Amino acid sequence: MSNSTLQVGMKFPDMESVRSALDNYSVETSSPYKFRTNKSNKLLVVCPIYEADEASTCPFTISANKRKDGYIHIIRLIQHDQNCKTFSETFKARESYFMKFTALLVEDILALKPRDIVNRLRSEVGAEVSYMKAWRSQANNKKGSTEEIEKSYQCINSLLDNLLIESPRSVIAFEVDDKNQFTRVFLCLWLWIKAAEHCRPVFTFDTCHLKSSYKGVYFSVSAIDGKGKLVPIAFAICSVENSDNWMWFCEHLRTALPLMNTIKTVIISDYEKHIEKNVNTKFKTKLGGKIWAAAKALHVEEFDEIMKEISNLNKEASIYLSEIPSATWTLSKCPQSRFGHLTSNTSESLNSWLYKERFVEPFDTIILFVRRVNTLYYNHHTTYSSIQAILPPTTTQQLQSVINHCHNRIVYQVNESVFEVKSNNGNFCIVDLILLTCTYKQFQEYRFSCIHTCAAILKACKQPSQYVHTTYYTTTLQNVYKESVQPVDMETCCFDNKTLLPASIKQAGRP
Repeated sequence: MSNSTLQVGMKFPDMESVRSALDNYSVETSSPYKFRTNKSNKLLVVCPIYEADEASTCPFTISANKRKDGYIHIIRLIQHDQNCKTFSETFKARESYFMKFTALLVEDILALKPRDIVNRLRSEVGAEVSYMKAWRSQANNKKGSTEEIEKSYQCINSLLDNLLIESPRSVIAFEVDDKNQFTRVFLCLWLWIKAAEHCRPVFTFDTCHLKSSYKGVYFSVSAIDGKGKLVPIAFAICSVENSDNWMWFCEHLRTALPLMNTIKTVIISDYEKHIEKNVNTKFKTKLGGKIWAAAKALHVEEFDEIMKEISNLNKEASIYLSEIPSATWTLSKCPQSRFGHLTSNTSESLNSWLYKERFVEPFDTIILFVRRVNTLYYNHHTTYSSIQAILPPTTTQQLQSVINHCHNRIVYQVNESVFEVKSNNGNFCIVDLILLTCTYKQFQEYRFSCIHTCAAILKACKQPSQYVHTTYYTTTLQNVYKESVQPVDMETCCFDNKTLLPASIKQAGRP
């Protein structure tokens, strides 16, 4: 049994430090104890079984006395007898120190449910605690000191000012209400804006609820690089999710990203998922597979055929879907290329990626978000900076696979740019290398050479890599992750002494 946290001869400045070390020792070694003497200058603990049962012979003893040098010295430490009854039962943690040390024992306590905390402590340190102890400990760690939390809110404005100094031309906003209570904050740094210019013209929006002391909602927007990976662009923290906060978020985003104002940009949310859920709930039917098939169809004819099948299964559901603008949820009716993206899965991935950051106060959320994005940018920069080829290796392999499958295609050249390519079903696809179109539609949707396009390109004695969207190129990926934001020294952040805490929200769960 280890006694690394407490040893004979150790000295402490006060008795509170001794009790703290004793708590650590007790949890670390699963050694319960009971105070026999607990004074400011003298402390003696014994085995709780020995104290309650005179027949017990367990010698467990820890004693500490204050000496002339002013320090409290550990003068005796005898460990539990291995036959002591305390080891035949599950160790029960005392609430006085359990509340204090749970966060250390369970690192991600704020992300767990009370029942999970109970199970983790039982399996990892052999401590048996009640559900209510776990709940109170989680609430205590989550709440923290009101004074410290208020100071963190008062530092947000200073932190944003420092970020603006390190990254000029960024778009940053911080607002309080008429009572000076924090309401919302927006952050889109200049380097993130530059990164978005080299991504696909597809942006995904999403929100998630924060789990900090005063709750709130986290708004996020992400772009997608040429490898299909998410690129965090901007985020905001607001008190609630409503139309006013959405409009406020989008207005600042349009200021930060002029690209958002062009018709070539596609904005994606979780609209498709809501459509499926509404249909299933409202019409008591399961059409999820058909709805997603209609959304993914590349041809209008294919989309219409699936809609007819839905109509045959449920006429009312078909009418409901026809009343929703099809350009907002389908690939075939969308006027711009979506690169195959239908839902906001990338933003949801970002929310999952930043899961633990949702449990801290906004000041720490901003710091952690910038830090995580910096790490992401640096890791991708390291990956792509060493690549010399036109396309990254995996993209090259993907393109080569398409080329290998197009060699046996029959191709007729109509003029310098137009070709007819025979498909497996015997039909001919028309490819135009100037307009960058293919009647099969895959080329326009993914902006990546399909089998028919590759066959036409090879017939024209050209390189297929010249006919992919620029976001697939290595140089574009290198530009996305070219730079990182300079970190802010936390010591330079000062209090504004006027920002107040948001409206208090009751802790969820059983009290």
